[in-house]
Amino acid sequence: MTPEAAPYSNELADLAFFCIDHAIASLPQGGPLTPFVVVERLGKRQLYRFAFDRLEAGVSAARKHAATELTTAASELDRVAITYDGLVTLQGEKQDAILVEAYDSAPPNGHVLAQRYGQAGDHTQAIGNAMYLGAAPKLT
Repeated sequence: MTPEAAPYSNELADLAFFCIDHAIASLPQGGPLTPFVVVERLGKRQLYRFAFDRLEAGVSAARKHAATELTTAASELDRVAITYDGLVTLQGEKQDAILVEAYDSAPPNGHVLAQRYGQAGDHTQAIGNAMYLGAAPKLT
C-alpha cells in the first residue's frame, strides 16, 4: 500500500509503528506479549499494560480501557492504540504477529496493522513490513 492510499492519518501510523517497535522490543523470548494500550493525549503518550492469565482477557480489558478513553476524554484525546500478540495467515501458513488496533478520536475510527516477528538468537525481530489488515472493530 502506498502512503497516498493509506486510509489513516500519518499521526495514527506514527502511533501504530511506535506500538509495533515497543512490542518487538518488549517481547520476551518465546513468550507472549502482555497486551497494552497507548493513549495519545495533547501530544503526550501514556502506556497501560493488561496482564491476565489468559491473553484473551488481557485483550478484552485493553479494549474496554481504550473505549473508556475514547468516550470520556474525547476532547483531549488525540488517538489510542491497542497492541497484543496474535497470528496472521499468509499463503495458508499461520505466523506470529504483533497486532495493533489504532483509533483516531475524531471521528472514532480504527485500523488494524500487523507486524510478523520471529526469534533471532536471544532476541525478537520483525519479519518483513507491517501489513494493513483493514478496519478495526468498533470499541464499545
